[in-house]
Amino acid sequence: MSRLGWMIVACWPLAAVGQAPAPDTLAAIKAEEDAARRSFVERAREVKAAEDARAADEAYHAKVQSLMDRALTLARSHPGEPENLAAPAWVASQAAIARGDAIAKRGDAAYRLLADAPVLDDTAILPAMFAAPGVGPRCPEAEPFLRSVISRSRNPDLVTLARFGLGTSLAEMARLHDRLAAPISGPALAKELTEASRDRCRAVDAPKLRGEAEALLEEVVREQGDGPNTLGGQAAGDLYRIRHLRIGQPAPDLVGEDLDGAPIRLRDFRGQVVILAF
Repeated sequence: MSRLGWMIVACWPLAAVGQAPAPDTLAAIKAEEDAARRSFVERAREVKAAEDARAADEAYHAKVQSLMDRALTLARSHPGEPENLAAPAWVASQAAIARGDAIAKRGDAAYRLLADAPVLDDTAILPAMFAAPGVGPRCPEAEPFLRSVISRSRNPDLVTLARFGLGTSLAEMARLHDRLAAPISGPALAKELTEASRDRCRAVDAPKLRGEAEALLEEVVREQGDGPNTLGGQAAGDLYRIRHLRIGQPAPDLVGEDLDGAPIRLRDFRGQVVILAF
């Protein structure tokens, strides 16, 4: 064999190593999602036909699904490392802003991974906690995750935030249950929810959920106070909505002024049909 031939044989393993794909990282996955979202927004501004807009939307969500799968694989392959929490937390955050049953299933998978994590003290789980209250009907695994944080985390701030998130999530499920049963809001809401979400919302014990939600939110108020721009203040506002702003309850006695500046009270119109414009 010639000298050139020997050099090719000797260098071939090095060339093969150089061509190996770089290991996946959460930063790379996030960067791809950001680029895909920006491209989708730009394309949505340009397209005029409904079919083109639908195609762009489907392409973006398909990309998000593939990125969520990569992030879940990354989490499972790095037990005990930061990615084991940060990657599924990112997936859960995507489940809150992207729609579709396929997205929701991946969100549930992320919440299962997080709920089973040996330690839940790291703030890396915050994206999943912030997303949890808004994905309850679509991702039922968010609830066991929040309960795991409450029962097992040694980070008091995370425990308080989990109580708040679980309280607001349970209250929202109860509210959706009531809205689905109402003659006016029910049909419209039923069209917005998937069949699985509708079934979950209809099956819940709404009074029981509201009772637990109140207990959780009351604990947050005791810990944080009810000052403005605080978590306790938000919990106090949610408690007011649970107790006073439900379908079938009397409206609060609102006080204001009419177009001429004269005082007006809502209770003066009791028994009449009233439209309130805020």
